[in-house]
Amino acid sequence: MKKILFIIFLITFVTIGYSQKKQCSDFKTGKFEYTDSKYFEWKVVRTDSTQTEINSKNGIELKATILWKSDCAYVLTYEKITNSDLKDLIGKKVFVEILEIQNQKFKYHSKMEALEITSEMIKVE
Repeated sequence: MKKILFIIFLITFVTIGYSQKKQCSDFKTGKFEYTDSKYFEWKVVRTDSTQTEINSKNGIELKATILWKSDCAYVLTYEKITNSDLKDLIGKKVFVEILEIQNQKFKYHSKMEALEITSEMIKVE
């Protein structure tokens, strides 16, 4: 009897654990923050087709379209920027790949021209 209960418990635990594993698709929409202190002022709001990055300190907004290339890779294309000093970013593409997922955080690698960054974001909503 103990063996049967143990097997039922084990199957239940494995099934629950597997079904709760986060996938890249869990991060396609929502509100996000950077975990890197260099970017902590930037908040991100993402829908299935757009991303808005807002600097909470100076109010700068960057708006981009998102084209998902796969479940874990997408391209951001900047469309609108509220700061004229950054207007050269309009039309630029950022290629992003989600590398790892841990709970509500994901590690990503992004590349725009010669600039490459590997960092983390956390989903807050």
